[in-house]
Amino acid sequence: MLLNCKYKDIPGVYAFSIYVDDDVALTAGREIWGIPKKMARIELSSIQENKIKGKISRKGTILFDLEVEIKEQAPGMDPKAMFEALPFYNLKLIPDVADNTKPALRQLTETVLKLGDIHKQNVAILKYFNTNHSQYDITDEILKDAIKDLGGFYVEYDFILPNGRVLE
Repeated sequence: MLLNCKYKDIPGVYAFSIYVDDDVALTAGREIWGIPKKMARIELSSIQENKIKGKISRKGTILFDLEVEIKEQAPGMDPKAMFEALPFYNLKLIPDVADNTKPALRQLTETVLKLGDIHKQNVAILKYFNTNHSQYDITDEILKDAIKDLGGFYVEYDFILPNGRVLE
């Protein structure tokens, strides 16, 4: 879940949380970049009748449940340029072992994604998007007042998260 943000008036995105279903992705994301990743069950259907369905569940609760219609047309924007234009901001915190009320490491970082091959890109129209409350996640609270259909695109691509830089 990415949130729009700014650092010194420079727009970017902040990862509030990223759900993964693989311990390698979890460990690398947390330990190298300090990204707030969480283990979850991720279900994504194949495209059938120009629709794709997805669910993310964590600790017995379906956090997201959605359906998107994929149109057989180009998205009208350049996803590669868009992703590579916005910096990815992150607050990397590692608690102090002797006193976990303060961080041993606190870094505000910036990384710019590098997209590789784009395999597919199409217009996507949101058909439904449901969220559920969980005692373990506050995602539903954040999304309850969000505009959930801003238009969109469906993209299958390769990307690299290169080394970043420390801002503060």
